[in-house]
Amino acid sequence: MRINELHLQDFGMFHDYTISFDPQAQLIYGDNEQGKTTLMGFIMLMFYGDQGRNSKFNLTLRKKYMPWNGNKSAGTMTFISGGITYRVEKEFGGTQRTDRVRVLNLTEGKEIKLPDQEEVGQYFFHLDRDGFEKTGFISTVGAFDGDDKDQVTAQLVQNLAQTGDEDVSSEVVVKRLDDARFSLVSRNQKNGRLVDAQAQLTNLQDEQQATKELLTEQNQHVDDLKTLAKKTAEAGSAQRAAQQG
Repeated sequence: MRINELHLQDFGMFHDYTISFDPQAQLIYGDNEQGKTTLMGFIMLMFYGDQGRNSKFNLTLRKKYMPWNGNKSAGTMTFISGGITYRVEKEFGGTQRTDRVRVLNLTEGKEIKLPDQEEVGQYFFHLDRDGFEKTGFISTVGAFDGDDKDQVTAQLVQNLAQTGDEDVSSEVVVKRLDDARFSLVSRNQKNGRLVDAQAQLTNLQDEQQATKELLTEQNQHVDDLKTLAKKTAEAGSAQRAAQQG
């Protein structure tokens, strides 16, 4: 699964806001109070809603991100699963039961009807919220806490038993995750896409500083020229006054 785009029509601090993700690495980062947690909350609610009336955490999450402008919470999310592009359109009500949800298969041009009371994430990923948080959605660095008896492991065991395909084994999954992680930052911390991006950022910062210094120097030359022109004008005026006298 890969998220392509989020559009927050009204959600927390955001209004008519769209964010697109890089197909290689999907990472939300930024300064404090810039809306990172709000975006993560939006993704979770788009996939899993409230997960039942008794889920106090999710109800708090729903209420926490009531739009600042007083409108109803609403938005869309486009993602790819199994090579097919889908769009989820959601208008949040007071509870999960009153949400208005529409799921479109954009690749084949048809609407998907979800089973009654089944959330988008459950339908597409066959995982509950906890399983999703441990695989496709890591809300905080270091937040993953493995459990041999969790749903993720159970799903892998079930898939392996049903298909006999070693590609669904937990060892292969872990290797794929490690490969993906080390493609970002290698074991020796010297290579990887994030390392390259950091080097490019450093170069851009150096160029920016050099440009600032050039602009400062240029401004100083302009000031010197203005001073010289003023002195030249004053000297010319004095010379003409002397000639007239």
